[in-house]
Amino acid sequence: MEIKELLKELRENEVSLSLDGENLRLKFDHQELPGELVGKIKAAKNAIISYLKENSTTADVKAAIMPVPLSDEGYVLSSSQQRLWVLSQFEDGLAAYNITHQVELNGQYDITLFKRAVFAVLERHEILRTAFKKNSEGETRQWVVPMQQLDFTIHYQDLSGEADPLQAANDYVKADTDQPFDLEKAPLLRAALLQVAPGRYVFHYNIHHIIGDGWSMGVLANDVMAYYQAFLSDTNAALAPLTIQYKDFAAWQLKELTSAENTKHKEFWLTVLSGELPVTDLPSNLVRPAVRTQQGHTLETYLSKTLTSQLKAFTKAQEGSLFITLLALWEVLIYRYTGQEELITGSPVAGRNHADLENQIGCFVNTVVFRDQVAPNDSFLAHFNRVKRNALQAYAHQTYPFDQLLDDLNPKRYVNRNAIFDMMVVLQNTGKKREDSGADINTDAVYDKGAHLAKLDLEVNFAEAGSYLSFNVNFNTDVYEREMVTSLMKHFKQLASAIMANPEAGIQTFELLAANEKVRILEEFNLTDTVFEPCSTVVALFAAQAARNPDNTAVIFEGTTLTYKQLDDLSTQFSRYLTDRYKITRNDLAGIKQYRSEWMIITILAILKAGGAYLPIDPAYPQERLEYIRTDSAYKVCIDETVLEDFKALQENYETTPVDAAILPADYAYAIYTSGSTGQPKGVLNHHAGLTNRLLWMKTYLSVSPEAVILQKTPYTFDVSVWELLLPLICGAKLVFAIPDGHKDPYYLQNLIKEQQVTIAHFVPSMLKVFLNNVDSAAITSLQQVICSGEVLPAKVVSEFKTKMNSRIYNLYGPTEAAIDVTAIDLTHYDTELNGVPIGYPVSNTGIYLVNDAMMLQPVGVPGELLIGGVQVAHGYLNKPELTAAKFIENPFRKNDRLYRTGDIAKWNSDGSITFLGRRDNQVKIRGHRIELGEVTTQLLQHPEIKEAVVCARKNAEQDQELAAYIVSPVTQNASDLRRFLAARVPEYELPAYFIQLAALPLSANGKIDEKALPAPETQTLTASTAYVAPRNETEEKLIGIFARELGRQPQEIGINDNFFDLGANSIKLIKILNEIRAEMNVDIKPVFLFQYANINDLVKNVFTETAKEHEQENVLLSEEIDDMIDLMEE
Repeated sequence: MEIKELLKELRENEVSLSLDGENLRLKFDHQELPGELVGKIKAAKNAIISYLKENSTTADVKAAIMPVPLSDEGYVLSSSQQRLWVLSQFEDGLAAYNITHQVELNGQYDITLFKRAVFAVLERHEILRTAFKKNSEGETRQWVVPMQQLDFTIHYQDLSGEADPLQAANDYVKADTDQPFDLEKAPLLRAALLQVAPGRYVFHYNIHHIIGDGWSMGVLANDVMAYYQAFLSDTNAALAPLTIQYKDFAAWQLKELTSAENTKHKEFWLTVLSGELPVTDLPSNLVRPAVRTQQGHTLETYLSKTLTSQLKAFTKAQEGSLFITLLALWEVLIYRYTGQEELITGSPVAGRNHADLENQIGCFVNTVVFRDQVAPNDSFLAHFNRVKRNALQAYAHQTYPFDQLLDDLNPKRYVNRNAIFDMMVVLQNTGKKREDSGADINTDAVYDKGAHLAKLDLEVNFAEAGSYLSFNVNFNTDVYEREMVTSLMKHFKQLASAIMANPEAGIQTFELLAANEKVRILEEFNLTDTVFEPCSTVVALFAAQAARNPDNTAVIFEGTTLTYKQLDDLSTQFSRYLTDRYKITRNDLAGIKQYRSEWMIITILAILKAGGAYLPIDPAYPQERLEYIRTDSAYKVCIDETVLEDFKALQENYETTPVDAAILPADYAYAIYTSGSTGQPKGVLNHHAGLTNRLLWMKTYLSVSPEAVILQKTPYTFDVSVWELLLPLICGAKLVFAIPDGHKDPYYLQNLIKEQQVTIAHFVPSMLKVFLNNVDSAAITSLQQVICSGEVLPAKVVSEFKTKMNSRIYNLYGPTEAAIDVTAIDLTHYDTELNGVPIGYPVSNTGIYLVNDAMMLQPVGVPGELLIGGVQVAHGYLNKPELTAAKFIENPFRKNDRLYRTGDIAKWNSDGSITFLGRRDNQVKIRGHRIELGEVTTQLLQHPEIKEAVVCARKNAEQDQELAAYIVSPVTQNASDLRRFLAARVPEYELPAYFIQLAALPLSANGKIDEKALPAPETQTLTASTAYVAPRNETEEKLIGIFARELGRQPQEIGINDNFFDLGANSIKLIKILNEIRAEMNVDIKPVFLFQYANINDLVKNVFTETAKEHEQENVLLSEEIDDMIDLMEE
């Protein structure tokens, strides 16, 4: 039996209930209650207490409400009226607080008597005749207007002759709903009787929230019908006299605020809502407006009879209330959509906590706030019980006015959000239950209820509709799209059904997706099966091109040119040398430690032909890292200049007949070391099958022909270099190398592209931005296709590219663990300003899966971890079986397949493309480099004087990411020493731009480092170890001014001996500084000089003199150490 039915039965037996704290009190006139009724009460005791707390209408009130004396100065406003008055002063919010209701009337009605009944209700309830204006002292008061002074008309319209009477009625209601009230003119009520057919009417009425609430709408309709029936039968209306009016309640409420009981309520709420309040942002492609709007729309659907019955049965079994069940379900859904473990939701309560208020019209409704935790590993039942406990506590303190709580709490206000919460969940309880119409409702459909003003981001309303539950959502259309809200509603029903089937299962394990959604993601979005030409390895593909076009140019490096035959012969000879001298065979690792030249590709092909896998090593790595890679990889040989010279001396001894290494698709092709969270890098082993698929996909996707000219400029320790090096050679195209230092200079690149007529080039987005700002696009007309990857591609960069370049632009995504790239999109005609910049669609023979922590597929638009399946998934990590087992797992969505867990967070778009959202761990990409923040932190903690440290990625003023290191040390540190310490342990690109010393690292409530509380790097950056020396002349002053602007510092903070890098400079910033120097001082400086002369004093002395000009003409190459620091193009 439902609680409502039991309470009805108790009333019929003249039994009244009330709460005394947590105890249930019964009052009755009988000597004893029937045993059956006593049993029902005992069985449902806890549920009755919960219901009464949630819907309290008879709670004990110590102070009686007494009528207030008549006043010529008006009457005080209640707490909620005060807030609504303030809100009404904002012009765009006037109609947002209109409350409308429609009652369908069947039968013949006397229009005159019906209008008379409405007037009788206005006379009965003073609040319906109340206006709001200031008194003689300037205070806003409510004023009751006598009936004889009231300007009020009840509109009657016969719409039965219209083509669509119901639509005409809806149009009338819509127009009236959007019409604001003038709060200074009573009545704040409009009413109309609309006839839509013979014997069929719609009674529509509209009031401002300041004089009524949802409960009031039911009271008003009930009173109108009571008076109408009385007038029709010429009898007295069956309505008890009102002993008080709303103005009496307002005065009583003001007095009650200072009571001891309300003080306890206040303390409770201030405790519950202490600290930083969580905000909820569901997935959306819209940008939240800078100022909150009220543009809204409402959608409605229904919960099936079966599901409704299950929810009620669950509620009864758990001795809760239906509202608590619905709230708990809603919270789980929001968690599944956002991953947010703390949620805050509002909900209205009747606020009629006095017997005299049940039949009153007025704004009594109060708001209760639920601040709940969602524990990801909990079952739904555990979550329900936690919500239930919290809700019962909240209901016990529900009488404290929410509007007063806002004043007491004084939370931080944001003009684009509501105070405290942005979503509300409501179970309508107006005392009337809609009966079954007899027709089945289509519970799969989501119905459009039209535009309605939105007071919140989301307002969720449930109501009983016969054997169904109606479920509608009003949403702010400037915050959320209709498509997302529709999915949200469907997923609520899907989730609720799954939970009701097994409420003891974990909340992460329930299926959100319907069968058709799973088909869409698994079979439509991942429809990538492709059959390529039957060549199993890169070696075979290259050999085919060499045989087909032996005399075509294959490689160009400065003045050196190699044909396909020359490259084939040289690499074959070298492979025989490696096999003979170092016994390289299938799956052996061979290191390469070289600078960029034609010998780089000769060496790579030689290793592959011998059956080995190449391992690129940067010669500029710190000695510690070089030694680690040597030991960890156990490579058979590291091919450096010494090995090359040895081979050159013996080259003639080796034949050009290919080595028959019998390479298989599953054999290793290359290994690349990437940043590791343990403080040491990890080697990734990729196989021929994955590499071949990646190259053949790109050949097809870009339509690469033998006429293509592909630029190789990415350092070969990064996997982008793999396709730059090998794609041209499997297509019969040209491979053009940039010189070791020249590729870092955009002007050199411009000239190289023009000179060699390059058609395809790759840029990380940060370098593309610099390139676009520094080149003459008219000079590089040969460039047809530009590939971006390595970091997030901003929409502004895409727009600038389209403005300046007549080339196609592509965005690619992929980790080293999956053969370079696994998604791609052509952005040339894509509206990135409107839709953002996605990372594209899955490439051939690749599957993309977005899942939660329990490996459940996430719906379209909902963030999840990106998992990669298919042929390109790497073999695993070198010598790290546990990490390999954790990151490379069996694919539950496709047989005989493996998945790589990227740790990246992304979402599906409705067109099947994917948008990258960020990282789930401490790994970031900066200027194309993948960096484990944990590795840098671990190395920093090796410093003997550093006790605590954390390294974070922070955005600078130009929204570019940089590393900031926060340290705790008993000794004052300086940036120069710390940078030198780290430089011996990590690559240059992992060096923080900022070092900030703190007394202690801020901690959150759970004891973790609170990164949000860390100060902005620019405000507390450690200085270098050099003493401050002021500028001595105009040149130094101008230079300091330029550096200060670009580095976000004050000129007086920069001395002429301060190292640029200690001040937070990096190569991207230095390019901008060079542009400023060129524009302001008419001096053209090569980028390398800023690294060679890294302070103002040295720069002026060596560059801004005649000696500098001679120095520039000599074009002296920098040392390897300085070369490593220049990371402009290290993608």
